[in-house]
Amino acid sequence: MLPTHADAGDGDAGSYQAAQVSGRLSKEIKQTLLISYLDAKAWMAIAAFLTLSARLLGLRAAVAAVLMGMFVLHVVNDYRNYLNLGPGGTPSTFGGYLTIALLHLVALRDPLTGPKNGQDPMPQEGLLLRRDPLPCRAGPRPRVVGIAPQRQIDQNGSEACFQALSRALRDLADANPDKLSVGRSFIEKHGLALFGRHPLQTRWQGEIAHIHDSDYAMHMALHPQDIEHILEKRWGQRHPLAWEWGSWKMPVSSRAVMIYASRDEHELQVVAKIVEAAIWYTTGQDVELSFYVNSTQPGGSS
Repeated sequence: MLPTHADAGDGDAGSYQAAQVSGRLSKEIKQTLLISYLDAKAWMAIAAFLTLSARLLGLRAAVAAVLMGMFVLHVVNDYRNYLNLGPGGTPSTFGGYLTIALLHLVALRDPLTGPKNGQDPMPQEGLLLRRDPLPCRAGPRPRVVGIAPQRQIDQNGSEACFQALSRALRDLADANPDKLSVGRSFIEKHGLALFGRHPLQTRWQGEIAHIHDSDYAMHMALHPQDIEHILEKRWGQRHPLAWEWGSWKMPVSSRAVMIYASRDEHELQVVAKIVEAAIWYTTGQDVELSFYVNSTQPGGSS
């Protein structure tokens, strides 16, 4: 199932921290094209089956049988790719896969176009442009796949930056216990998330942002103007289900974005500013997110 109301926040903070692993958490997320399963022997078998079926059943029945077989192969391959994304807000079951397959029909076709500015109880301007504008992210965008879960599958993030950002979120919550808390993500159902105790955006139990321990990318909600800015500077993209139509709302915020994993300390500095904007959007609190990167870990600064 997609996210439903469940305990989150303070009650899970201790259990999440106890489950932290000091070693590398990220794993390679593989997505396989169907064509890779069909080698020369497979194509010869298909041709032989088609020829034999045409003689025994007729050409139309043979073609229908081959098309059905190809459809089954596609579903099997697609289901494997879904499982390879790892755990997320939707169960890693065939039922979860079918849910996501249906949601593909209503997913955003262009995640790089900003949302319309709705009637949010917030200022008309976002936070990022009122500060120093963000620099452009170096290089092309990473490849992102999936809906729930949605994952970044190349341009791997730095483990040292992931650990630094995780520490920074916990330290910020500890320094502001009346405003913020950390715990297991309400949306993802696992992984570290930051929550607002008195959120202005009241869905998802006040979850501000969460960080993935698989690809080190993040999800968060931002002001529409800030979303436009991060899209322009290539720091992230909108979630495929980040839209709404009247009273019909999707399982995630219409302001939900993925922020790409930090590859070095410079990128982490920019991501920290984006997290600050997410905190401001959800809670109205203007805070500073401080971090330090352990240079002895892989991906740390030298």
